Amino acid sequence: MNKISEKSPGISGFFIDRPAITWLFLLISIVMGAFSLSTIPREIQPEINIPYSAIATTLPGASPEDIETLITIPLEKRVATVSDINSLSSTSSMGVSTIVIEFNPSVDIDKKIQELREQVDIAKSELPSDASDPSVAKAQANDIPVINFSLTGNKTLTELTAIAEDIQTDLEQIPGVSKANIIGAQKEEVHIVVNENKAKEYNLTLSQISQIINSNNYNFPIGVITSDKINYSVRIDNRFTDIKTLQNLPLTTINNAPILLSDIATISKIQLDRPVTSRISINGLPPTESISLQVYKKEGGDIIAVADNAKLKVTELKQQLPTDIEIITTSDNSDYIRKDLGVLVGSGIQTTFLIVIILFLAIGFRQGLLVGLSIPLTLLITIFLLDLQGLTINSLTLFSMVIALGLMVDTAIVVMEGIHENLKEGQSPKTAAINSIQTFKWPLISGTLTTVFAFFPMLLVSGIVGEFLKSLPLTISAALFSSTFLSLTIIPAISTRFLKSKNNKPEKDSILEPIFKYLSKKIEIFMTYLLGHRTPKIITVLIITLLFILSLSLPVVGLLKVEMFPKTDVRYFTINIETPSGLILSETEKIVSEIEKILINENQIALRNNETPYIESFLTIIGSNQGETLTELVNFGGSQDSNLANINVNLVPADQRQLRSFELSANMREKLKNFPQAKITISELSEGPPSDAPISLSIVGDNIDTLRKISGEVQALIAGIPETENIRDTTKTGLNEFTFQLDPDRLTQFGLSSIQVSAQIRNIIQGIQDGTVKIDDEDFDLRIKYDIEQPKQITRLTIDQIRNFEIPTPFGTSVTLGQLGTYTLAESIATISREDQERLIRVRSDLGPMGNAIQAASEIEQKLQTYNLPSGYRIEFGGDNEAVAESFRDLFRSMIIGIMLIAATLVLIFNSLKQPFIILLAIPLALIGVFPGLMLIGLNLSFPAFLGIVALSGVVINDSIIIIDRINTVKAQGLSTKAALIESSAARLQPIMITSITTIVGILPLALTDEFWAGLGFSLIFGLTISTLLIVIVIPLLYYFFDRKNIKREEAQQN
Repeated sequence: MNKISEKSPGISGFFIDRPAITWLFLLISIVMGAFSLSTIPREIQPEINIPYSAIATTLPGASPEDIETLITIPLEKRVATVSDINSLSSTSSMGVSTIVIEFNPSVDIDKKIQELREQVDIAKSELPSDASDPSVAKAQANDIPVINFSLTGNKTLTELTAIAEDIQTDLEQIPGVSKANIIGAQKEEVHIVVNENKAKEYNLTLSQISQIINSNNYNFPIGVITSDKINYSVRIDNRFTDIKTLQNLPLTTINNAPILLSDIATISKIQLDRPVTSRISINGLPPTESISLQVYKKEGGDIIAVADNAKLKVTELKQQLPTDIEIITTSDNSDYIRKDLGVLVGSGIQTTFLIVIILFLAIGFRQGLLVGLSIPLTLLITIFLLDLQGLTINSLTLFSMVIALGLMVDTAIVVMEGIHENLKEGQSPKTAAINSIQTFKWPLISGTLTTVFAFFPMLLVSGIVGEFLKSLPLTISAALFSSTFLSLTIIPAISTRFLKSKNNKPEKDSILEPIFKYLSKKIEIFMTYLLGHRTPKIITVLIITLLFILSLSLPVVGLLKVEMFPKTDVRYFTINIETPSGLILSETEKIVSEIEKILINENQIALRNNETPYIESFLTIIGSNQGETLTELVNFGGSQDSNLANINVNLVPADQRQLRSFELSANMREKLKNFPQAKITISELSEGPPSDAPISLSIVGDNIDTLRKISGEVQALIAGIPETENIRDTTKTGLNEFTFQLDPDRLTQFGLSSIQVSAQIRNIIQGIQDGTVKIDDEDFDLRIKYDIEQPKQITRLTIDQIRNFEIPTPFGTSVTLGQLGTYTLAESIATISREDQERLIRVRSDLGPMGNAIQAASEIEQKLQTYNLPSGYRIEFGGDNEAVAESFRDLFRSMIIGIMLIAATLVLIFNSLKQPFIILLAIPLALIGVFPGLMLIGLNLSFPAFLGIVALSGVVINDSIIIIDRINTVKAQGLSTKAALIESSAARLQPIMITSITTIVGILPLALTDEFWAGLGFSLIFGLTISTLLIVIVIPLLYYFFDRKNIKREEAQQN
């Protein structure tokens, strides 16, 4: 080796020659990384730009068909004129129209929402006058409650509600909190109940009474006046401040005597029946009434900080509350990111410890410590770089750092192994460090670039998956570049201070070096024999090719199943309950109570069997589907209906139960599948980006009855597929509906319009919401209605009473509704769904633990080929099947681009076309061990496993570069090509084995933590195990085949 000059070359030499700068850089890296770690926002999933928006409009009392005709279709026509729309879907239900717009992911969503608002403003003139103004909302990622609290105690619901509202105010003042929703609150209103007969006696209608109240209940700004050089604002405040003022409001006069509101109506403050009820069960006890508080974070907020501050605030407020008030944390979603952070930190510590031990055995204790030092340093610098890019700590960035954890130690190990070898030759620490850097610098830089290029094209993946994945290549790139920089500068510089040679005596062999020497000798003997005989070379190539083909065929023939994201163990699942449509809340409560008894019984069975009950608590919400928002693709808030309910079942920690959450939910699904009184589905929170159900089909056509018939038959067909569960469609049976058809001729005869008649009848049945009244500094809604019996806020009338309602005419007379038309009775549907302005019904199905979306969809498609679909109707596939296909297509495209970038880098480094081609041919070696290994341990080929293969390809390429570089180096020193192949195979066995062993040992603890990490971890483990054995054989062998003419020429010259 040539003598190194006094002044060390390059940036590496800069740090080696200046130890003070090295220690300063080290200190700055630690401080900046620690600061970023303490301030960078943390959340469950990445904050992604979800290109969705929704338009919601209400028309109280209107049927789904009327909502579709009067509101949804006019709005759809205007919205469809906005550019860059991917899909336009809508739902028309009782009194509500919801339109969901998906834009191209690349658009400026805020700009598009502004365009939507402009088109909606144009469409307003076409909507009914009593419809609400359409509201346009933007979908947000991670818009689920960060933490839930339940409030119980020996108080009335009104008192509990008042306490909850005070807590809500305090929670919403916490930095990072966007809102705190109250569920199950007891509301109060001021009701003006008008005696219908007395109102008729004075020729007063509800509408007229409402107008009089409104004209006397206002707060009106007058303007600004100037007095004594000071400006004052002037307003008239004529708002009602108590019930007595309302009672004394004059409505009209008879014989010069005023008729007051109290003469024809009673006015009182009443408690409304709760449209949504909430109750909680803890430790197997019967559920008690509660008020729930759901805390949401702002976009970009820190989930852990929000959850911790909310719990701190609640603990502080509990000290001020009566002792019989209890506030219970029913769920805390920050636990998941805490768990992932714990996994990363724990794995990082274990990896560092194991690497130090392995390197101590392989090259020495101090060398192992220095490589171990690179791990926390690289992670801290990576977090600092993520913070600079505006990224957050979330499940995906942590996942990316875990991938990098298996890759980033390789560069430090190779450099340190080179220093170790140079020290053994008797070189000084400084000379050993510089020579090692000079030897491995370009192979390691090119290896880092090729690995980065393997991941970087993932930025090209489209759709929500692409937005979700964006932080992955950025994080991995930051980690790998940081690791390479440290390995080529800081770590060698520190090594010159810690690795002292004794009077330039060579270092002794480490504990494992005799084993590596033995293996290297055996490889040298084997390669000499292999390269010297034609038949063994051909057999070796054929065997490796056959293994590759057999491995690749496993997913094709179905032996290795394919899925997008694996099911993981979380601490809760949700039971969604739908009772018959129209069922009143009290009856729904009775049905839900039966399911609650089943849950309580589960704990009692466990106790009888001397087992730990797996249910820690459960929160029941009746009258809403709020729990479903945790699992749906895009949700703009749960809907309320008296026949809906959900139970969020909170589980004990994983180490206190034998089964995982998705296995427990599967057992519960089996127990409730034949529950007679309600339709029940059970869902879990899944990893990965927002997605549809695993199986999703759209049945498109015009006639609702035909669509429902096809849907029923398709659901029966899906039920015959193994592992399908929770099969449902988007139709729900609505209320039995009396439909009045008004006669246009009769309307004209009496000088009326259909809108006037409809409004009059709705006012009679529903009452009129008429502003607010302030009593004791608290605002109450004001409602005017006739004295019709209304238990549970539902008007109790017969159809004959409605037919006899009298409608005043412009001629001073009145006419009954029955005189203006006829009615029919029919079953209605609860919702009408449309997509791209066509009616459709979606059929969805979940899958059991052993289910596979690709396989199930394939079986369904085969069955549908023999299904006789009516003319004008079609069935389209969506769900995980379509998402997996589209995402893997994009990933395959990104892999092709990555290979092209890798090839360009290798050509630039080696100035050759042949050698990069040899390196790229080694990539299939990564698959030979992966697919059979995953199949043997029962894992599916999931997206995390695919990323493990990409990372593995980077390792294989890096190892190949090191071998090729060694071949070029020893050839330049005078060895023949054949001798160089044999020597390089033996010489590079040790560093390749050390990096592979450390990566396998480092990633193993992580692979065993949970299902999500297992695919990634075991892909690397199985792939490295096989590729390490093959790479030192295959690369020289391929080199031999591509350089046969030169080798034969060299042999001829020697002879």
